[in-house]
Amino acid sequence: MLKLILAAAPYLLKAPKSAPSRSIGGALIGALLISVASVFLLVAAFLVVDRNLGPEMACLTVGAVLLIAGVVFWISSKPKLAAKASEQDASALVAAHSDPVAGLLPEGFKDMPAVQKIMSQMAANPVAASAAALSLGLLISHEIFKDK
Repeated sequence: MLKLILAAAPYLLKAPKSAPSRSIGGALIGALLISVASVFLLVAAFLVVDRNLGPEMACLTVGAVLLIAGVVFWISSKPKLAAKASEQDASALVAAHSDPVAGLLPEGFKDMPAVQKIMSQMAANPVAASAAALSLGLLISHEIFKDK
């Protein structure tokens, strides 16, 4: 059993590594800096417009800027989700028809959403998927044959 695990070690070590804490931390710091900069810019715009045109126009200007920014962010966030979903569906279909493992599956089984999702994940990370399959195969064979 130890020999097989040592044989699988290079696959596990070469698996793609992602640091979600680093990417989330960077995104949060970026969002925080953008929001602080936006507050300072809005206050500066309010003071300039207040000095030149009065407080009513300053409130109207800052409100209009916030409304336009909110609408732009709201509209720009919707199509990305649909594009990402269609991208995943396309990659799942490609993976389902080009993968040698998928060739062994029945046609009705390939069209199931859960199987398509697994096949797309296997296509995205082939090294990690092969390492996981190897680990599962080792565990199952160890349980069935009991090291015979």
